[in-house]
Amino acid sequence: ATITEANVKEKMKELTKAYMQEDEPGWELPSGMEWNENAQCWELSKEFNGKMLSLGCYGYSIAGLQKAAFVAGRFDAVYTKEFKAAITEDNVEEKRREIKERFKLNVKPRAKKRKARTIDNAEAKKIASAMMQKVKPGWEFPSGLSWHKGGQRWEFKKSVNGKLLSLGCYPNTIEGLQMAAFVARRFDAEYTEEFKATITEANMEEMMRVIRERCELYEEIASAMMQKVKPGWEFPSGLSWHKGGQRWEFKKSVNGKLLSLGCYPNTIEGLQM
Repeated sequence: ATITEANVKEKMKELTKAYMQEDEPGWELPSGMEWNENAQCWELSKEFNGKMLSLGCYGYSIAGLQKAAFVAGRFDAVYTKEFKAAITEDNVEEKRREIKERFKLNVKPRAKKRKARTIDNAEAKKIASAMMQKVKPGWEFPSGLSWHKGGQRWEFKKSVNGKLLSLGCYPNTIEGLQMAAFVARRFDAEYTEEFKATITEANMEEMMRVIRERCELYEEIASAMMQKVKPGWEFPSGLSWHKGGQRWEFKKSVNGKLLSLGCYPNTIEGLQM
C-alpha cells in the first residue's frame, strides 16, 4: 500500500538491502546504484568529472550485488581529490580509461570456459546409477528415461496409444532423477486400462495433453523433495516452473508490475534460495 510510481525505486532499494542483510548483516547499497526496470538489473553509475560514468549492470543475486559493492568501493578508493585534480580538458578521456582499469584491480580474470565433455547413454546411466545408489540403495531406472546426448540431460518419454509422449527433460543430478522417477510413477498410476479405453483417434491429442498435465506436477514434486530436508516447508508464492529453461522463475508484483527476482535450479539449494 505504501508503493507509488514515485517511490518504487526507493522501495526496491529497501527490499534489496533487507535481502542482503539476511546473508551479510550491516550490508548497505552502494551509492550510485539504481534499479533498471527495462533490463531488470541493478545499474551502477558514478560521477566522473561532472558526468555520470556507467560501471556496469549487476544481477539481482547475492553474488551480483556483492560484485557491485566491490566495484563501487574500488572506484571510491581510486577517484580521490588528487586524481580529480590531475584531470584536464586534454586528458579527460585518457583519465576515464585509466580509472576504469584501476577500479578493476584485484578482480580475478574470468577463467576460460572449458568445452564440456559429452557422455553417451551407457556412461550417463552408469554415473547416474552410482550417484542414486548412494542416497537410495536399490534405486532403479524408470523405463522411458534416455540420455539426450546433445542437451546432456535425461529425456523422459512414454508410449500413449502407440505414440511417444514427451514428459520433460531432467538434469543429471539427484534431484533431477528423483523428479523423473516421480513423473514415471505418476504416469504408471494414471495410464490405466480404463484411461486407455477412453482414447480414440479423434481425441488422441486432447488425451495426451490430459495425461501430461496429470504427470508434470512440478510444485508437488519440489514440495515433496523439500519436506524431506525441511519438514513444514511451504512453496513460495510467485514461484513458477519455467518449462523451456527447466528451472524455477520467481516473480512478484510491485505496484501492479511484475518484477523478476531471478531463476533458480530445481535443487534443494536452489529452492532454499
